[in-house]
Amino acid sequence: MAATLTFWALLTRTAIGIFALQILLDRELLGKLFFRVNTWVAIGLLAVGLAFRLPGVLNASESISPGVGQAWLSLLLYFGCLVLFLAYLLSLKRARSSWANRVQVLFLPLGVASLVVDSLTGLQEPTPVAMALVPLSALTSSFLLGSAMLAMMLGHWYLVLANLSIRLLARATIAFILASLVRAGALGATLMLYPLPEAVSLEGPAGIFLVVRVLFGILGPIVISVLIWKTVKLRSTQSATGLLYVAVAFVLVGEMVASYLLFVDGVPV
Repeated sequence: MAATLTFWALLTRTAIGIFALQILLDRELLGKLFFRVNTWVAIGLLAVGLAFRLPGVLNASESISPGVGQAWLSLLLYFGCLVLFLAYLLSLKRARSSWANRVQVLFLPLGVASLVVDSLTGLQEPTPVAMALVPLSALTSSFLLGSAMLAMMLGHWYLVLANLSIRLLARATIAFILASLVRAGALGATLMLYPLPEAVSLEGPAGIFLVVRVLFGILGPIVISVLIWKTVKLRSTQSATGLLYVAVAFVLVGEMVASYLLFVDGVPV
């Protein structure tokens, strides 16, 4: 069960993050194809996630498990996100971009609501601190996953459009740096405010997972983001893209461990 929920969290948070952060990029400079590709990636991730999650919610409904109503609400919100993804693709076929902009703006509150409701579903200990830190963890996780993936795909786009302005990759890199720092801040808040179970302490059996979480999911992305920024300043897009591959790998490992610790031990790291 924990493995399925971990996979589900990675897929949905990445999909939401990719689509939401596209609003930072210039559609006129990049061309509509870039946004179509990213939107289809988001659709694929979310569709696979829903395919994994739906059977579990159906089984919970049959056994009348607690939190099943909230689980169905989160699924409904995610299906709404899928509808907006498709609406965005249709809006890109129009000559004017105003409809696409409207869909993106409309999506932002829906995406946030989806992540918040989903993160609170089945919360083991619904204390005020947990109800604040768990959604914060989900939102910052989506920000980090989405910024890393979007920046990596943008780096590849410089092979398609050789004369593309470096300003776009710089903007995506800044978003990734900010996401890394915000994610670190969310982890710091958890370590200060949330009572860690003994199993997750450094001396406990799951302590190694916390170490991996910090090294790969927090320190790694911060260090790599600085290196990416330096390569972007040198206008070395290929080097930056290579580093972004490494960053995505680090982020995926870190977020996978974070989700596992949340679903197994109830710790929003």
